[in-house]
Amino acid sequence: MQKSTIILLVVALASAGVSAGLWMELRAERALNAGLSERLNATIAARSVVPAPAPAPVVRPASIAPAAEASAPARTEPAQQSEVAQRSMVDWQAYQKRLLKDPKYREAWRDEQRLQLAQRRENYVKLLGFTPEQADAAIDLAIDRQMKWPGGIPQEQGEEEMRAYQAKLREVLGEEKYTRLQTYMDSRQSRMQVDRFRTQLTGGDVLRDDQVEPLISALYVEQSQLQDDLQQYRETLGSETDQAAALRKLSERETELLKAAQGRMRSAASGILSSSQLDKFDAMLKRDLERHEAQQRMARIRSKIDPPDPKSGSN
Repeated sequence: MQKSTIILLVVALASAGVSAGLWMELRAERALNAGLSERLNATIAARSVVPAPAPAPVVRPASIAPAAEASAPARTEPAQQSEVAQRSMVDWQAYQKRLLKDPKYREAWRDEQRLQLAQRRENYVKLLGFTPEQADAAIDLAIDRQMKWPGGIPQEQGEEEMRAYQAKLREVLGEEKYTRLQTYMDSRQSRMQVDRFRTQLTGGDVLRDDQVEPLISALYVEQSQLQDDLQQYRETLGSETDQAAALRKLSERETELLKAAQGRMRSAASGILSSSQLDKFDAMLKRDLERHEAQQRMARIRSKIDPPDPKSGSN
Protein backbone atom coordinates (compact mmCIF):
# COMPACT_ATOMS: atom_id res chain seq x y z
CA MET A 1 0.00 0.00 0.00
CA GLN A 2 1.32 3.40 -0.92
CA LYS A 3 2.66 5.34 2.03
CA SER A 4 1.28 8.50 0.46
CA THR A 5 -2.19 6.98 0.77
CA ILE A 6 -1.62 6.49 4.49
CA ILE A 7 -0.57 10.11 4.82
CA LEU A 8 -3.67 11.19 2.90
CA LEU A 9 -5.91 9.29 5.29
CA VAL A 10 -4.19 10.66 8.37
CA VAL A 11 -4.45 14.24 7.08
CA ALA A 12 -8.10 13.73 6.19
CA LEU A 13 -8.85 12.42 9.66
CA ALA A 14 -6.96 15.27 11.30
CA SER A 15 -8.78 17.83 9.16
CA ALA A 16 -12.23 16.39 9.40
CA GLY A 17 -12.90 16.68 12.99
CA VAL A 18 -14.76 19.25 14.84
CA SER A 19 -13.25 22.95 13.46
CA ALA A 20 -10.16 24.38 18.07
CA GLY A 21 -11.37 26.43 20.99
CA LEU A 22 -8.88 28.13 23.27
CA TRP A 23 -5.22 27.08 23.42
CA MET A 24 -5.72 24.15 25.80
CA GLU A 25 -8.64 22.88 23.76
CA LEU A 26 -6.52 23.02 20.60
CA ARG A 27 -3.76 21.02 22.30
CA ALA A 28 -6.29 18.48 23.52
CA GLU A 29 -7.77 17.97 20.08
CA ARG A 30 -4.33 17.63 18.54
CA ALA A 31 -3.58 14.89 21.04
CA LEU A 32 -6.83 13.18 20.10
CA ASN A 33 -6.02 13.36 16.40
CA ALA A 34 -2.57 11.96 17.08
CA GLY A 35 -4.14 8.99 18.85
CA LEU A 36 -6.51 8.35 15.97
CA SER A 37 -3.63 8.57 13.52
CA GLU A 38 -1.65 5.99 15.47
CA ARG A 39 -4.59 3.61 15.43
CA LEU A 40 -5.07 4.15 11.71
CA ASN A 41 -1.41 3.54 10.94
CA ALA A 42 -1.40 0.39 13.05
CA THR A 43 -4.49 -0.94 11.29
CA ILE A 44 -3.25 -0.27 7.78
CA ALA A 45 0.25 -1.55 8.54
CA ALA A 46 -1.20 -4.84 9.77
CA ARG A 47 -2.99 -5.30 6.44
CA SER A 48 -0.18 -4.23 4.17
CA VAL A 49 1.78 -6.92 2.29
CA VAL A 50 3.91 -4.64 0.10
CA PRO A 51 6.72 -2.47 1.53
CA ALA A 52 5.61 1.16 1.40
CA PRO A 53 7.78 3.65 -0.53
CA ALA A 54 8.95 6.91 1.01
CA PRO A 55 6.25 9.62 1.21
CA ALA A 56 6.37 12.75 -0.90
CA PRO A 57 6.18 16.12 0.90
CA VAL A 58 2.70 17.12 2.05
CA VAL A 59 1.70 20.45 0.51
CA ARG A 60 -1.96 20.86 1.45
CA PRO A 61 -4.41 18.51 3.17
CA ALA A 62 -6.54 18.22 0.05
CA SER A 63 -3.70 17.25 -2.26
CA ILE A 64 -0.77 14.85 -1.77
CA ALA A 65 2.02 14.36 -4.28
CA PRO A 66 2.51 10.71 -5.34
CA ALA A 67 5.37 8.88 -3.65
CA ALA A 68 8.44 8.05 -5.73
CA GLU A 69 9.80 4.51 -5.87
CA ALA A 70 13.45 4.24 -4.92
CA SER A 71 14.32 2.15 -7.95
CA ALA A 72 11.95 3.46 -10.62
CA PRO A 73 9.82 6.54 -11.43
CA ALA A 74 6.60 4.52 -11.59
CA ARG A 75 3.54 6.26 -10.14
CA THR A 76 0.13 5.27 -8.88
CA GLU A 77 -2.59 6.97 -10.90
CA PRO A 78 -4.84 9.39 -8.97
CA ALA A 79 -7.90 7.23 -9.54
CA GLN A 80 -6.10 4.17 -8.16
CA GLN A 81 -4.92 6.17 -5.15
CA SER A 82 -8.50 7.25 -4.49
CA GLU A 83 -9.74 3.66 -4.63
CA VAL A 84 -7.00 2.48 -2.27
CA ALA A 85 -7.76 5.35 0.11
CA GLN A 86 -11.45 4.47 0.13
CA ARG A 87 -10.76 0.82 0.84
CA SER A 88 -8.38 1.73 3.65
CA MET A 89 -10.89 4.11 5.18
CA VAL A 90 -13.56 1.40 5.11
CA ASP A 91 -11.13 -0.98 6.81
CA TRP A 92 -10.35 1.57 9.51
CA GLN A 93 -14.03 2.34 10.12
CA ALA A 94 -14.82 -1.35 10.45
CA TYR A 95 -11.91 -1.76 12.88
CA GLN A 96 -13.13 1.11 15.05
CA LYS A 97 -16.70 -0.15 15.06
CA ARG A 98 -15.52 -3.60 16.07
CA LEU A 99 -13.53 -2.17 18.98
CA LEU A 100 -16.45 -0.05 20.15
CA LYS A 101 -18.67 -3.11 20.44
CA ASP A 102 -16.63 -4.18 23.44
CA PRO A 103 -18.25 -2.64 26.57
CA LYS A 104 -14.95 -2.15 28.40
CA TYR A 105 -13.28 -0.52 25.41
CA ARG A 106 -16.32 1.67 24.83
CA GLU A 107 -16.30 2.87 28.42
CA ALA A 108 -12.55 3.57 28.31
CA TRP A 109 -12.96 5.39 25.02
CA ARG A 110 -15.71 7.61 26.43
CA ASP A 111 -13.57 8.45 29.46
CA GLU A 112 -10.69 9.38 27.17
CA GLN A 113 -12.95 11.60 25.08
CA ARG A 114 -14.24 13.43 28.15
CA LEU A 115 -10.67 14.16 29.21
CA GLN A 116 -9.76 15.36 25.73
CA LEU A 117 -12.78 17.68 25.70
CA ALA A 118 -12.39 18.94 29.27
CA GLN A 119 -11.25 22.39 28.13
CA ARG A 120 -14.19 22.68 25.76
CA ARG A 121 -16.55 21.83 28.62
CA GLU A 122 -14.92 24.56 30.71
CA ASN A 123 -15.42 27.02 27.86
CA TYR A 124 -19.09 26.08 27.64
CA VAL A 125 -19.54 27.07 31.27
CA LYS A 126 -17.20 30.06 31.33
CA LEU A 127 -17.88 31.62 27.93
CA LEU A 128 -21.36 30.44 26.99
CA GLY A 129 -23.05 30.45 30.38
CA PHE A 130 -24.00 26.76 30.40
CA THR A 131 -24.76 25.07 33.69
CA PRO A 132 -22.35 22.20 34.51
CA GLU A 133 -25.17 19.78 33.72
CA GLN A 134 -25.80 21.37 30.32
CA ALA A 135 -22.08 21.36 29.51
CA ASP A 136 -21.83 17.66 30.41
CA ALA A 137 -24.89 16.85 28.30
CA ALA A 138 -23.54 18.73 25.27
CA ILE A 139 -20.19 16.96 25.55
CA ASP A 140 -21.87 13.56 25.92
CA LEU A 141 -23.99 14.20 22.81
CA ALA A 142 -20.84 15.00 20.83
CA ILE A 143 -19.15 11.84 22.11
CA ASP A 144 -22.20 9.72 21.29
CA ARG A 145 -22.21 11.14 17.79
CA GLN A 146 -18.54 10.35 17.24
CA MET A 147 -19.00 6.87 18.68
CA LYS A 148 -21.85 6.17 16.26
CA TRP A 149 -19.86 7.40 13.27
CA PRO A 150 -16.15 6.79 14.14
CA GLY A 151 -15.02 7.18 10.54
CA GLY A 152 -17.19 10.16 9.65
CA ILE A 153 -20.86 10.56 8.79
CA PRO A 154 -21.86 9.13 5.38
CA GLN A 155 -22.89 11.85 2.94
CA GLU A 156 -26.30 10.32 2.33
CA GLN A 157 -27.10 10.51 6.04
CA GLY A 158 -25.40 13.83 6.78
CA GLU A 159 -28.36 16.20 6.72
CA GLU A 160 -30.74 13.87 8.54
CA GLU A 161 -28.15 13.05 11.20
CA MET A 162 -27.32 16.73 11.70
CA ARG A 163 -30.98 17.65 12.19
CA ALA A 164 -31.38 14.93 14.80
CA TYR A 165 -28.22 16.07 16.61
CA GLN A 166 -29.31 19.70 16.59
CA ALA A 167 -32.75 18.77 17.90
CA LYS A 168 -31.17 16.98 20.87
CA LEU A 169 -28.94 19.98 21.60
CA ARG A 170 -31.92 22.34 21.50
CA GLU A 171 -33.78 20.08 23.90
CA VAL A 172 -30.88 20.09 26.35
CA LEU A 173 -29.81 23.74 26.03
CA GLY A 174 -32.82 25.73 24.95
CA GLU A 175 -32.83 27.94 21.86
CA GLU A 176 -30.75 30.81 23.26
CA LYS A 177 -27.84 28.70 24.50
CA TYR A 178 -28.04 26.51 21.42
CA THR A 179 -27.49 29.64 19.31
CA ARG A 180 -24.51 30.59 21.49
CA LEU A 181 -23.04 27.12 20.97
CA GLN A 182 -23.45 27.33 17.19
CA THR A 183 -21.68 30.69 17.11
CA TYR A 184 -18.89 29.34 19.31
CA MET A 185 -18.34 26.30 17.08
CA ASP A 186 -18.50 28.36 13.88
CA SER A 187 -15.88 30.76 15.25
CA ARG A 188 -13.34 28.09 16.17
CA GLN A 189 -11.04 28.93 13.25
CA SER A 190 -10.86 32.49 14.55
CA ARG A 191 -10.29 31.21 18.08
CA MET A 192 -7.41 29.12 16.80
CA GLN A 193 -5.98 32.18 15.08
CA VAL A 194 -6.18 34.24 18.29
CA ASP A 195 -4.70 31.37 20.32
CA ARG A 196 -1.77 31.25 17.92
CA PHE A 197 -1.35 35.02 18.17
CA ARG A 198 -1.34 34.86 21.98
CA THR A 199 1.61 32.49 21.98
CA GLN A 200 3.64 35.12 20.14
CA LEU A 201 3.09 37.87 22.73
CA THR A 202 5.25 38.43 25.79
CA GLY A 203 5.66 41.00 28.55
CA GLY A 204 3.44 44.04 28.26
CA ASP A 205 2.05 42.86 24.90
CA VAL A 206 0.22 39.86 26.37
CA LEU A 207 -3.48 39.99 25.53
CA ARG A 208 -5.74 41.07 28.35
CA ASP A 209 -8.82 38.99 29.07
CA ASP A 210 -11.06 41.81 27.87
CA GLN A 211 -9.32 41.80 24.46
CA VAL A 212 -9.65 38.09 23.66
CA GLU A 213 -13.35 37.68 22.89
CA PRO A 214 -13.70 41.02 21.01
CA LEU A 215 -10.73 40.06 18.83
CA ILE A 216 -12.18 36.60 18.16
CA SER A 217 -15.53 38.16 17.22
CA ALA A 218 -13.89 40.68 14.88
CA LEU A 219 -11.83 38.04 13.10
CA TYR A 220 -14.81 35.70 12.88
CA VAL A 221 -16.73 38.30 10.90
CA GLU A 222 -13.92 38.59 8.37
CA GLN A 223 -13.30 34.83 8.20
CA SER A 224 -17.00 34.31 7.47
CA GLN A 225 -16.91 36.95 4.75
CA LEU A 226 -13.84 35.29 3.22
CA GLN A 227 -15.55 31.89 3.12
CA ASP A 228 -18.70 33.41 1.61
CA ASP A 229 -16.68 35.17 -1.08
CA LEU A 230 -14.81 31.97 -1.90
CA GLN A 231 -18.01 29.98 -2.14
CA GLN A 232 -19.58 32.53 -4.46
CA TYR A 233 -16.54 32.39 -6.73
CA ARG A 234 -16.57 28.57 -6.73
CA GLU A 235 -20.14 28.68 -7.99
CA THR A 236 -19.07 30.84 -10.94
CA LEU A 237 -16.64 28.09 -11.97
CA GLY A 238 -19.35 25.46 -12.22
CA SER A 239 -19.44 25.65 -16.01
CA GLU A 240 -15.68 25.19 -16.39
CA THR A 241 -14.85 22.02 -18.34
CA ASP A 242 -11.10 22.30 -17.79
CA GLN A 243 -10.54 21.27 -14.18
CA ALA A 244 -6.90 22.38 -14.18
CA ALA A 245 -7.86 25.85 -15.40
CA ALA A 246 -10.67 26.08 -12.84
CA LEU A 247 -8.32 25.15 -10.00
CA ARG A 248 -5.78 27.70 -11.18
CA LYS A 249 -8.41 30.44 -11.26
CA LEU A 250 -9.68 29.45 -7.83
CA SER A 251 -6.16 29.50 -6.42
CA GLU A 252 -5.48 32.98 -7.78
CA ARG A 253 -8.81 34.29 -6.53
CA GLU A 254 -8.27 32.72 -3.11
CA THR A 255 -5.02 34.67 -2.72
CA GLU A 256 -6.73 37.92 -3.73
CA LEU A 257 -9.56 37.37 -1.28
CA LEU A 258 -7.17 36.43 1.52
CA LYS A 259 -5.23 39.67 1.04
CA ALA A 260 -8.46 41.66 1.19
CA ALA A 261 -9.65 39.77 4.27
CA GLN A 262 -6.36 40.37 6.05
CA GLY A 263 -6.70 44.08 5.38
CA ARG A 264 -10.14 44.05 6.99
CA MET A 265 -8.82 41.99 9.91
CA ARG A 266 -6.08 44.52 10.50
CA SER A 267 -8.58 47.38 10.49
CA ALA A 268 -10.91 45.54 12.88
CA ALA A 269 -8.03 44.63 15.22
CA SER A 270 -6.73 48.22 15.34
CA GLY A 271 -9.55 49.22 17.64
CA ILE A 272 -8.83 46.35 20.04
CA LEU A 273 -5.04 46.00 20.16
CA SER A 274 -2.33 48.38 21.29
CA SER A 275 0.11 49.71 18.69
CA SER A 276 2.82 47.19 19.63
CA GLN A 277 0.30 44.33 19.67
CA LEU A 278 -0.97 45.45 16.27
CA ASP A 279 2.57 45.40 14.85
CA LYS A 280 2.92 41.77 15.94
CA PHE A 281 -0.50 40.97 14.54
CA ASP A 282 0.54 42.47 11.19
CA ALA A 283 3.68 40.32 11.25
CA MET A 284 1.62 37.17 11.86
CA LEU A 285 -0.76 37.98 9.00
CA LYS A 286 2.20 38.60 6.71
CA ARG A 287 3.69 35.21 7.58
CA ASP A 288 0.34 33.55 6.98
CA LEU A 289 0.08 35.13 3.55
CA GLU A 290 3.65 34.19 2.64
CA ARG A 291 3.02 30.60 3.72
CA HIS A 292 -0.18 30.50 1.67
CA GLU A 293 1.60 31.84 -1.42
CA ALA A 294 4.44 29.33 -0.98
CA GLN A 295 1.92 26.49 -0.83
CA GLN A 296 0.24 27.78 -3.96
CA ARG A 297 3.57 27.89 -5.82
CA MET A 298 4.34 24.33 -4.76
CA ALA A 299 0.90 23.21 -5.92
CA ARG A 300 1.42 24.82 -9.35
CA ILE A 301 4.81 23.14 -9.73
CA ARG A 302 3.41 19.80 -8.61
CA SER A 303 0.59 20.04 -11.16
CA LYS A 304 3.24 20.21 -13.91
CA ILE A 305 5.19 17.27 -12.50
CA ASP A 306 2.27 14.95 -11.74
CA PRO A 307 0.62 13.06 -14.62
CA PRO A 308 -2.78 14.55 -15.54
CA ASP A 309 -5.91 12.92 -14.18
CA PRO A 310 -7.68 11.35 -17.18
CA LYS A 311 -11.03 12.17 -15.56
CA SER A 312 -10.25 15.88 -15.14
CA GLY A 313 -11.59 16.83 -18.54
CA SER A 314 -8.47 18.78 -19.49
CA ASN A 315 -6.70 18.30 -22.84
